[in-house]
Amino acid sequence: MVSSTPEVRQLNRERIRRELHVRKTCTRAEMAAWTGLSVSTCNTILNEMRADGEIIRTSQEDGYVGRPASRFEYNADYLHVLVVYVVTEHGENTVAFAVADALGQVRLSEQRHPDAITYSVLEELIAEQLATDELIRGIALGIPGVARDGVVEDCDVDALVGVDVAGVVRDRFGINPEVRNDMDFIATGVYTSTPHNGGSLAAMLFPEDGYVGCGFVIDGAVLQGHSGFAGELYRIAEGFGIDRQAQLNALQDRHDFRELAAKAALIVCCTFDPEVIVLLGHGMDTDDLQAIRLLISNAVTESHVRHARRDRVDLRRSHLRLGDDRQPCRGQPASSGCGVRAVSRSTAVPFDWSHEAPWPAVLEGANAIYVIVDESPHGVDRLGRFLDLSNARGVQRIVLLSARDWIDAASCTRPGTAGVPSSTRATLPASPMLC
Repeated sequence: MVSSTPEVRQLNRERIRRELHVRKTCTRAEMAAWTGLSVSTCNTILNEMRADGEIIRTSQEDGYVGRPASRFEYNADYLHVLVVYVVTEHGENTVAFAVADALGQVRLSEQRHPDAITYSVLEELIAEQLATDELIRGIALGIPGVARDGVVEDCDVDALVGVDVAGVVRDRFGINPEVRNDMDFIATGVYTSTPHNGGSLAAMLFPEDGYVGCGFVIDGAVLQGHSGFAGELYRIAEGFGIDRQAQLNALQDRHDFRELAAKAALIVCCTFDPEVIVLLGHGMDTDDLQAIRLLISNAVTESHVRHARRDRVDLRRSHLRLGDDRQPCRGQPASSGCGVRAVSRSTAVPFDWSHEAPWPAVLEGANAIYVIVDESPHGVDRLGRFLDLSNARGVQRIVLLSARDWIDAASCTRPGTAGVPSSTRATLPASPMLC
């Protein structure tokens, strides 16, 4: 039970931080209304966050009784996070890494292919990036295995087994890192790039020369389990008499692979019951997905594994989705042969309504845009500038979706918006879809 003042203050600060990440900007009064906290409490915490450099004041708004209300937004450069991801496939070693700002925008993304992956390789990379970017205050390491309390217990990379990665990084660099199973990172990436209703998602990966793993996301948070062991589905297969070699053999025959994948997906469906199940890897195609769904339907009704659709997002190889059919934005263009590109604050080419510099790169090569608009007080002006740029870049069709009426504010006053349909209520990803 939380009762001390410091703990309560920290919880309140986290509530405000989360709202600000979602809402983008706020006044003190708006934050009080969103969080249910008093204006006085919000004022105190926002002032503390501003003093710490965590938020910045962007403007003052007229129209209020007394002094103009200050508007705040989160400081993207309050801190940066280094994410390092280890992959071993087909005899090739890959260390992928990225640096993201406090808003999740990727500032740097690279891959390296060392002859061998050891802790020394990872430590050298961390030291190099910390020397390059002094704003890095967080480090996350994804490994193809299991880590408990920062110690690697089991891993496809033998040289990392038994290494207290978190302890060594903490002792040398003074940063306490997150050391997690690689599926946690994959599931997070799928969650941010796949249409859903904000509920639960399971991402299942079938490597071409490895064992099935799964990552779970609930309301935006990764489920790790008590000891970080959640998602090790190949261990369940072992428990039911399918040893590791048999699992590898199943990957060589399409029929056997589909049966293995269906059994793994059925376990996820019956134990986790996610809104969406995403299947990745092993050259997965639509025929595989339909066959897997059919096999699952022998055990559970269709309502538990609803409509299937091909998703063109390329996270590691093929990417398919099992789930609800209420999100039409990707499946239909993709199935018709249209190349679909999703962009958000976390994609390689980031998109954020409040940061306009990457917009030209986002629009590169696009001839149609499917976009959910910015609902902030600055949304009309930002939308207008985005539509002007889209028109100048040769975009031929623009579809706007929103929970508010944009006809008078946008399409009747801006060039290049003829034929933009009336705004529609829908559950869609908060970013443009580019074709």
